[in-house]
Amino acid sequence: MLFQIDTLPQINSIFIFDFDKNQGKELIYQYSKFIGIYTELDDLYSSIEEQIDLDDELFQTFSFFDQSEYLTHDLSKQTSDLLWYQFFNNIILQSSSDQLAKNEMIDFCRQYYQNNLKYLKLIHDFEREYSSNKVIQWYLNKSLPYKMIKRALQIKDMDQQYALRYFMCDLVQSFTDQHQNKIPYDNENLTVYRGMKLWNDQLKEFKKNERKLLLSHGFLTATRHRSDALNFAGKSIRQTNLISVVFEIDLNSQDFNKFVIFTDIDKCNKYSKQDDILFSLDTIFHLDNIEFYENFWMIKMHPTNEGKAILKEYIEDTHRQIEDLSMEILFGRLMLDMGQWNQSQTYFERLLIDSNSTDQAWIEYSLGEIHHLKSEWNMARKYYDRAYYRMIDPKQRRIKDSALVLSDIGETLCEQGKFEEAMNYHQQALTIRKEYYSSHHMHIATSLRNIGDIFFIQNKNDEALSYFQQALSEKKYDEALRFYEQAQSLLINIGNSYPSDQWLMADTLRNIGYVLYLQDKNEEAVVYQQRALSIKEKILSQDHTEIMSICIEISRSLRCQAKYTDACEFQQRALTIQEKINPLNYSSIVDRLNDIANIFGDQGKYDEALLYQQRALGIREEHYSSDHKIIANDLISIGYLRMQLKQYDEAIEVYQRALSIRDEFCSSDQAAIANNLQRIGYVLEKQTKYDDALELRQKALKIYETLYLDGYAST
Repeated sequence: MLFQIDTLPQINSIFIFDFDKNQGKELIYQYSKFIGIYTELDDLYSSIEEQIDLDDELFQTFSFFDQSEYLTHDLSKQTSDLLWYQFFNNIILQSSSDQLAKNEMIDFCRQYYQNNLKYLKLIHDFEREYSSNKVIQWYLNKSLPYKMIKRALQIKDMDQQYALRYFMCDLVQSFTDQHQNKIPYDNENLTVYRGMKLWNDQLKEFKKNERKLLLSHGFLTATRHRSDALNFAGKSIRQTNLISVVFEIDLNSQDFNKFVIFTDIDKCNKYSKQDDILFSLDTIFHLDNIEFYENFWMIKMHPTNEGKAILKEYIEDTHRQIEDLSMEILFGRLMLDMGQWNQSQTYFERLLIDSNSTDQAWIEYSLGEIHHLKSEWNMARKYYDRAYYRMIDPKQRRIKDSALVLSDIGETLCEQGKFEEAMNYHQQALTIRKEYYSSHHMHIATSLRNIGDIFFIQNKNDEALSYFQQALSEKKYDEALRFYEQAQSLLINIGNSYPSDQWLMADTLRNIGYVLYLQDKNEEAVVYQQRALSIKEKILSQDHTEIMSICIEISRSLRCQAKYTDACEFQQRALTIQEKINPLNYSSIVDRLNDIANIFGDQGKYDEALLYQQRALGIREEHYSSDHKIIANDLISIGYLRMQLKQYDEAIEVYQRALSIRDEFCSSDQAAIANNLQRIGYVLEKQTKYDDALELRQKALKIYETLYLDGYAST
């Protein structure tokens, strides 16, 4: 038990309270994360507080980004942390920092520390003594509200950030106020240092991202004195699996007024010796190189403006999709893109209270999107309707923007299976877009694709109908294809200079390929699917789920053309991606193994097919042991392969296992049991065991007669 806890990566330190006061002290030396054993609560509390302060000094959270990819990748997904801190730094300056905000912060802190007398006194002192020109001193004191701010920034907690906005606004503003304590520095260049500890996995991340961009999840501090940083990095601590590192940060005179505050802590001894330099929240560093010295790693870096360029690119790309969105709306939508739906919802609900009339429609539209993503259809429709009626109000008259709301209402209805209503809304959106946008605009392509999606989905729902109805639904395939091809043609004319255009083009090509596959036009399907894959490979990492999905689709189209070698290669690639990105998704891994086995089976390579089929069965039995029907089906597939290899005894054994499972767990499926008996009988015939084969054939016949003749007689 203790060993398992000690190895968990999310556990930093472990403390033991010995109620019986008989625990041996030697226990703590067996595990790297154990701090101590305590028999008095006061000693335990003091030790925990001391460790928290030490961790705060020695540990920091970072994100990395490859700046060479920001022109081709989807910015909101690839640079989410970088964009979040850049946006937040701007948004917090627009927050109110009046007496009401101060009162809300003090009430929040008192509630948070309601049982802590030490912090309640600090809150009282803050209420009486704090002023904006003391913000740096209060922050570097590392008590109130430093710890709350650090935690809120690390986990991006919008509730806490809003409650602390009074202080955070002053802190961020201090980097732009010229009267703040920025010590004149005579030299054009300056090198500062920061000593800390990294886990081994963190150091590997730094090495992997050398020459790339680096972001600290909070306000980073440093010192002008290399010896102070070395002392902190070399501090002796209980944890033995940590690595000492020193950040060496090169600054030039231009950085002094953009990213840095000189805190002048020499005038006060109560601060840390690594706090004479404070970096702004939106500082992005370029990771220059990493070198190992005698007993520590030196990580060299410098501030860069590349983060600003990436933010500008993101804003421009978003404005091409939705014009004139304010920074506040863009920030909320970034959280939505990051999948932080609850955070985004909280932010927009609060923004709705304080917003001006111009922004309200976009806030309501964004809230509609969030509820849409949560499949909360009624709430989504409520906000969508509010946004729509606000946009068509004669006082605002934003008909062009209303098409986006109509389009999303159509998507919501489509997901609810209300296809006719959905089609009506998509047609309305298309009509508006044709009026307000050029004929080659991406919004028109989106509408055409949405209409194609409805025809395509309706076709899926027709699969169980009669052959005549299926023949009619084939026309829907043609209609879907026609709209997809119109969308593709427009996207070609638009060009692919922005990630969103490329993504839409790839999805449209993929949809065309899938429709052609369903129409058994596999050679044409592969052409479109390959083009979609080529685009996605340029804008996504090679082990992305989208890449995996397209590989699967290409493989199936190739298999239908009997191009088995190529089909197998794409399935193998999909399997490799699946095992890398989510090795615990056993169901998907089993599907890939079965698909590969089927391809080998089509080629008559039964030995190879058997290997993959058995791997699939092993995973299924280990992780989905209650899926009795599917396990029986897998056994039947293995039995077939054994029979093809003339391994008749092994085939009968596997078929018997399948029969036993069906008798015990799936007895209602008599047709499957009869088929199972037939298969065993067939193998026995191959072994010239005709009497045994006949007996099983007759048992199967009785089941068929019961199932079908009785049914026939009753009609």
